[in-house]
Amino acid sequence: MILKFLFILFFIINITLAIFKIPIINTIPLRHKLIAKKVYTHYLLYREAISSYHEKKYINDKYIQPVEDVQDMIYMANISIGTPPQYFKVVLDTGSANLWIPDASCEYELPKMKNNFTPIYKNLPECSSLCNVLDYHSCPHLCDPGCCKKQYKNLLDKIFSLIDHHKTDDRKCKSKAHFDKNKSLTYIKNGTNFKIRYGTGSANGYQGTDVVCLTPTSLCIPYQTFGQATHLAQFFSDTPIDGILGLAFESIAVNGVTPPIINAYNMKILEKPIFTVYMGHYGLKYEQKGGVFTYGGMDEDNCDKVIGYIKLTSPTYWQFNIEGVSFDKFSDKMTSSAISDTGTSLISGPKGVVDFIASKIGSVFDKKFQTWVVDCKYNGPPINFIIGGKIYEIPVINYVLPIDGEICEFGLFSLDGMSFGPRWILGDPFIRSYCQIHNFIDKTIGFAKPKILI
Repeated sequence: MILKFLFILFFIINITLAIFKIPIINTIPLRHKLIAKKVYTHYLLYREAISSYHEKKYINDKYIQPVEDVQDMIYMANISIGTPPQYFKVVLDTGSANLWIPDASCEYELPKMKNNFTPIYKNLPECSSLCNVLDYHSCPHLCDPGCCKKQYKNLLDKIFSLIDHHKTDDRKCKSKAHFDKNKSLTYIKNGTNFKIRYGTGSANGYQGTDVVCLTPTSLCIPYQTFGQATHLAQFFSDTPIDGILGLAFESIAVNGVTPPIINAYNMKILEKPIFTVYMGHYGLKYEQKGGVFTYGGMDEDNCDKVIGYIKLTSPTYWQFNIEGVSFDKFSDKMTSSAISDTGTSLISGPKGVVDFIASKIGSVFDKKFQTWVVDCKYNGPPINFIIGGKIYEIPVINYVLPIDGEICEFGLFSLDGMSFGPRWILGDPFIRSYCQIHNFIDKTIGFAKPKILI
């Protein structure tokens, strides 16, 4: 106990006010990978069945936080937890407020094949090509055993025989980095349970407290409470991330945990109550340099002068009002709520507006891929958002998005059927067009042009 106290005291003594820059990594959205492999249609059936299963399972659960679909999270950064450090790759997400990573005991939460749950492969064509790209966690749920990759065949019988049991070695989160509390000299037991629900399952486990560092900088936050996921939705096995670091407000955090960056400011580690997001334009390469998150101040290296700030309408998410949207001769002047969300790879909005703009650029809704596809050579006018009386343009390079060498996706999709929440979610196409300056004390968000639009 004395040794643990001395380690934590060392971190506290060495705290100084500063600005920290964290490089982020871009990866291709899972949706784009599956569309390029021409198996996204079958994958949607899989997701629908999994979502249905989890909706029934959690129908009476009051302790959940609905957040966005993790298949759209494409920007990641590295963190460490504990002493000595244990390293993790996380999404920096302004649409949620908790930090969690897989625990050493982590297992994938697989839906049971028995008890009236129909195997999903019965709804698919025999030996779908999707079976060739799924890992062995997914394959037995989506495909007939004989259709799975040869290297997984010897595992399938075992998986099927054990799938109704609580624990199996094959269900361990082997593809993820794990946090082992027994290996950290600064770990403090918390014991409170946590659960965050996603569209395709949940992350749940218990909370602990330790030193969290945002690498490769010296930004270290002692006494940070975080989630240790003992169970993850199976969906996470197909994503390159280990966990999620939320950057929204404490008011939406599960169990009222103070988010790491706000905690850092409260401890006088950050110079200002600000973090700035700069995102570069991504291409088709996997895990390339994606931009920079700057904590404690403005990113003067990558961002120009601030065009304007706007007061948040709800200090939960980074939510504010927009006064209208325009494209070419079209204009929608309705004042609407919007959020800036680094965890969403597209911009979502009202169906009527999105459909109209899509038709104007010659985009066609592909039912097979469930998205708007557009000619990759299209070169048209910007899409404009009016925020705080100022016009913010999204250039074509940021709303015509390459999926592979032949297919491009329109960077907007509709929120048809949504009766609550913001009317617009301004995801990566907007964030790549403008640096986002978040002030969590003044509760404002500002926008600045990137110095280089790449």
